[in-house]
Amino acid sequence: MSTCPWSLVAIAALGLMACGDDPDAADGTGGASSSSTSAASGGGGASAASTVGVGAGGSGGTGGDGAEVLTNTPLCDFGTNVHPLEGEYGHWAAARLTPPSYPFEVQSIRYELDVFNEGCAAFAHDVFVFVESAIAPSATPTEIERWTIAVGEAEGAVARPLTSPITLQTGEHLFIAVEMAGTSPASRMCIRSCREHQGTSVFLPERNYWSNATATPLPWADLQTFNLLDNYVVEALGPPSR
Repeated sequence: MSTCPWSLVAIAALGLMACGDDPDAADGTGGASSSSTSAASGGGGASAASTVGVGAGGSGGTGGDGAEVLTNTPLCDFGTNVHPLEGEYGHWAAARLTPPSYPFEVQSIRYELDVFNEGCAAFAHDVFVFVESAIAPSATPTEIERWTIAVGEAEGAVARPLTSPITLQTGEHLFIAVEMAGTSPASRMCIRSCREHQGTSVFLPERNYWSNATATPLPWADLQTFNLLDNYVVEALGPPSR
């Protein structure tokens, strides 16, 4: 895996930013690597910018539309992205989200893709959700729902409502896995991530995983295994809090 910076100013202006792979990132066994730059304003992307609050054991808050939001990036001013390296196309990036209290009803999901940096491109890809009580995702996760995202939708924020809401019970975590498609270092998907807020790392260990394979069994690894201290901009939304 590798990472590149992204800027909210560039995104708003539909501009492009150039970057290269981080020479210090470890990718010998597959996984993410990254490079970064300061974003122009707070928020881990367009969607995360509207979330507030961090719950115990995970992230929670209220989105701008009043929905209860689970996110690992409630605050971000140092934006990056994570993308596959040669030989890693089709691997999966998965985030573990935990509600601050139970039960928690998940009604929809969303995540942020970067198409503004050099080498980042829109690709048709799959995304699926699953629920587990374990901290690390299973090598053979039981999919609850899967979507195929068309290439024309794979830019910026991608959102999907669940066919049926998922109610997380005590001790359960929601995992959202995004297929990281690509064909070359000059054309591959980039999922936005957050590294820092106000000069302080916001990385949450055992929250961000890379599959290291395209199909089960998936030998998931934490991003920190590859010296990447990034949180994916991946969220789950529930009904407005009462």
